[in-house]
Amino acid sequence: MAITVDIQYFIDKENLCETSFNVYIDGETYIFPRFSLESGGLCFLDKNFNTVTEKGPWRITKWPEDFPKYYKEEVIKRINTELERGCCGACCAV
Repeated sequence: MAITVDIQYFIDKENLCETSFNVYIDGETYIFPRFSLESGGLCFLDKNFNTVTEKGPWRITKWPEDFPKYYKEEVIKRINTELERGCCGACCAV
């Protein structure tokens, strides 16, 4: 029997890190709350005090307790393929 992994996003386009999502695996639903994603990007001031914003891959910081460990890598891979990279710069990229 084939295993299906689907992801449904509830996207906050202003702040992707606030996005919540559900993962469906072989008929089971796993709910990820807001702020489960953390960007690998960063925001800083360069030596001339210019704002620099870099995008990076997503990490998941909050997993449902019953989420199967052997699907974690696949879910992270899919999120990084399907979502725009995060910049972690919403606060200073005004």
